[in-house]
Amino acid sequence: MRKVKNILVLPQKLAEICGVSEREIRRLANDGIMKRKEVGKYDLAESLKGYINFIKNKNSKVDDDLKRARKEKVDIEILKLKGELIDIKEVEEFHIQLIATIRTKLLSLPKKLVVDLKDVAETIEKEKIIKKLIYEVLEDLENEACEEEGT
Repeated sequence: MRKVKNILVLPQKLAEICGVSEREIRRLANDGIMKRKEVGKYDLAESLKGYINFIKNKNSKVDDDLKRARKEKVDIEILKLKGELIDIKEVEEFHIQLIATIRTKLLSLPKKLVVDLKDVAETIEKEKIIKKLIYEVLEDLENEACEEEGT
C-alpha cells in the first residue's frame, strides 16, 4: 500500500479533488492553506489537511454568526416583552398624534388671545396674558402625555 505522505499532485488534480478551481487552489496556497512543495506541485496530504481545517473554521464561523444572530433575536424579544423596546410604528403613530395635538392647541391660541386681550391696553399686561396662555397649552400637552404613558 502506498503512503499518502509525500504524494505530490498538480494544481488541476488538487482542484478536482477539492471541488474548486485552480485559481482557488493558488489563492489558498498563498494563504498557507494548501502546501506547495515544488513549483506547480502540491503535497496532497498536507494540502487536504489544510483545506479540511479551512472548511471547518469557515463552518465554525458561520455557526458562530448564526448563534449570535439567534441570541440577538431572543434578546430583542425579551426587551419587547419587558416593555423596554417598542416597535417603530408605535413611535411614529405617537409622534403623529403628538404633532396633531400640538398643532390643534397652538391654532386655538389666537381665539383665546383675542378674547383675553380685547380690553388690555398695557403691553406688559398683554405679554403676561400671552405667556400665561402658552403655559396653559404646554401644561395641557404635558398632562395628555402623562395620561398616554399611563395607558
